[in-house]
Amino acid sequence: MNHYEILYIVSGVYADNEVDTHTKRVDDLIKKYGGTIHFSQRWGRKKLSYPINHQPHGYYVYTEFDMGPDGINSLEKEMRLAQEVLRHQVLRRETVGQPNLSELHIITEPAMPIKSASVPTQAGGLRVEMKDMPKDVEIPSGEEIASPQVMEAPATTLPTDSVNKEELEQKLDDILKNDII
Repeated sequence: MNHYEILYIVSGVYADNEVDTHTKRVDDLIKKYGGTIHFSQRWGRKKLSYPINHQPHGYYVYTEFDMGPDGINSLEKEMRLAQEVLRHQVLRRETVGQPNLSELHIITEPAMPIKSASVPTQAGGLRVEMKDMPKDVEIPSGEEIASPQVMEAPATTLPTDSVNKEELEQKLDDILKNDII
C-alpha cells in the first residue's frame, strides 16, 4: 500500500452540514476502493482566486490515506464525476522524513515585504512554521540564510470612514460579476 494525500474543494453553495455529507461521501469512496484514512481536516470556506464553475467560494478539505495503486485510478475517476467537488489533487507521499501537514502551523497574515528574495519562511505570501521542530534538525547559520529586512512603507493617510469587511467583499463580488462576460 502507498501513502497518499488528497486536497479537494467542495462547492461553496452548500451549507456546513451539507459539506460534512460530501466529505463523508469522499471518505466512503476512499474506503470503498480499499483505502485507510489516517488524517482528515476541513480548512473551511475560502474565497477562490478565480471563480470555478461560476463559484467564487469553496470549502477546502485535506485527507491523508493509504491505498493500493489499483484503487487510485477508480478514486480519481469518481472525484472527476462528483458534481459537488470543484477541483481535487491526489499526490503520493513518502512517509519517511517529510513533515505531516498537521505538524505545520500556517499563519495567514500577509508576510512583510523584504529586500532579500531567498527567505525560507516565505511560501506564497504566507509564513509556514513548524509546531514541534525535531531535535536532530540542524538550522543553518546566519551566513547561509538571508535574514528578512522590512522595507519602509510610504506614509499614507487612511480614510476616516470605516467600511465593514462583509460589505466590502459584497461590493467586490458585485463588481466582479458585472465585469465577467
